[in-house]
Amino acid sequence: MPGRELLADIGWCCSCGQFITVGFAVTPLYFVWEKIIGIHTSKNMLLRAVCRMPVILPVWFFAIAFPFFGPINSTVGALLVTFTVYIIPCTAHMRVFYTAKARQVSTSKIPTPQPKKGKRNPCKNLLIG
Repeated sequence: MPGRELLADIGWCCSCGQFITVGFAVTPLYFVWEKIIGIHTSKNMLLRAVCRMPVILPVWFFAIAFPFFGPINSTVGALLVTFTVYIIPCTAHMRVFYTAKARQVSTSKIPTPQPKKGKRNPCKNLLIG
């Protein structure tokens, strides 16, 4: 097992690598955002850094939330499945067939009997039997 110093150094290097990667990935977004809000010609780096916050905050939020996406997705899915499979269809059925007239109209009619085999079209005799 490596020593604590080595683990701390590895953690520090991984963190630096992540910050550099995010910097490379988000820099084009910074440039576009600065152009949109009109400060791309400013020499004031503090102003540019403050104006970049609306770009980096959602990235940070998703980076922090991503490890918890699986349990969150499972929980939300379980709740939504209950509503979409059981509660919403039952509620809709009760609302549609609330009155006696709606229930009476919805009953299926008795099917009409089919003609005898000899009276049908010969093509239908081959297909139907």
